[in-house]
Amino acid sequence: MSANTSADVEVARAGSAAKRKGDAIGIRNGYGEAASSSGGESDINVSDKSLKSYAVNLFHDEQMEYPHFPRRAIKESPSSRKMPRDKERKLREKFCNFIDDFGTRKLRYPRTTVATAMVFFHRYHARYCLHEHDSEGTAVACLLLAGKAEETYVRMKDLVHKYLTYKNGDETNGKDGLKQNKKFEEMLRTRETQLMETIEFTMWVEHPYKFFFSLLRYLILTQSGPKRTKCIARQGYDLINDSFRTNLCLAYPPKAIAVGILKLLTDYHRIKVPEVCPHIPLWYNAILDKENEDDLRIIENEILTVAVANIAKDIKNHRNAYGSSNGCGRRTDYKEFCTPLPPPEPLQRPPPIGIP
Repeated sequence: MSANTSADVEVARAGSAAKRKGDAIGIRNGYGEAASSSGGESDINVSDKSLKSYAVNLFHDEQMEYPHFPRRAIKESPSSRKMPRDKERKLREKFCNFIDDFGTRKLRYPRTTVATAMVFFHRYHARYCLHEHDSEGTAVACLLLAGKAEETYVRMKDLVHKYLTYKNGDETNGKDGLKQNKKFEEMLRTRETQLMETIEFTMWVEHPYKFFFSLLRYLILTQSGPKRTKCIARQGYDLINDSFRTNLCLAYPPKAIAVGILKLLTDYHRIKVPEVCPHIPLWYNAILDKENEDDLRIIENEILTVAVANIAKDIKNHRNAYGSSNGCGRRTDYKEFCTPLPPPEPLQRPPPIGIP
């Protein structure tokens, strides 16, 4: 059997399996439609190592679908029925900022643990309404549960002591302090149990970090060089941190959020991204599973609404000045709002990993 015939058979099997699952394993609607259109024989030449690398090794490994809510969960939350959307957004930002500040400064949690706590918080409030006073206890319970899920556990006694010290600004000693500690500890145990029941004991959380950095390595590094890529990575890292202040994680998988942030940055800096698949003109369509350009636009706008990173301020100023829908207008004076990047230093593209 020739090499091309073996490749065709492999693609046909992947396409039929993707059709049974209802979701393409390789590139979205690339393998599946090509394999089924000719009765199991593929017309696509998959000898391109780059295409096979992306389809097999990078983003489309076979795994269970990421748990998320329907798209309407972003706007039709329980809190939106009782308060204006602006107030809900401010409350959500307030408690997420508390999780970030208390988790990093007092508990010394790594970034992934803090992000997991925010995801738990959004999942909980997808079923329960936000409250200005009561939700802070839920945020502390999310930090406690996230520490267990990410194996960065802090003892209940230490967490309660650090929280009361953080809130009151001084040490809580004496009988009143011990009584307050015990009362809050009992409340925290009850809230943690309620939290686990609400999220249906789903502790598995993926974050956009690994997808974003993988995209940078395979799409940006070879043509921009390490220095320029490092600056883009820093900006993307800040935007991913800001994305957890929204409830995008409920309706969109982390891969879609990573693609949306990379598209936002490459459009703004006018970086041309190489094509992933020669049969699909837009690179992000070749990577995404079910999302489209409208979904990426929603992701970009939601992140820019709450983002506090410097790059987000530059993009918003540029959009306000020139009215560009994608942050990258055709005006020649756009550099007035552009964060400078080092000059590109193209590298030789490394061989794909895992492809003989």
